[in-house]
Amino acid sequence: MTVVSRGYVDEDFRSVVRFLCETFWKTGSFQNWFPDRFENSLVGCGCASQTGDIRVWEEIRDMSARQTRGIVALANPESP
Repeated sequence: MTVVSRGYVDEDFRSVVRFLCETFWKTGSFQNWFPDRFENSLVGCGCASQTGDIRVWEEIRDMSARQTRGIVALANPESP
C-alpha cells in the first residue's frame, strides 16, 4: 500500500463525504468534521479560496496509473 498526501480540491467533496460517513459508521461518534466544512470551502467568507491548508491522504493501488483506492485521512487545520 502506498499513501500519498496532496492538497484538497473542490472535486474531492464526494470522496470526503464518503470518507466521513464511513468513519462515523466505524466509530459511532462524531470525531470528524461535518461535510459542510468542505461543501462551502471555496466560497467561505468571500475569499478566493480557503482550502489551502486542507490535506488529503489517499491510498494508491497502482502508482504508474495513479489509481486511487480512497481517502485514508484528512487534515483541516483551524486557527487557535
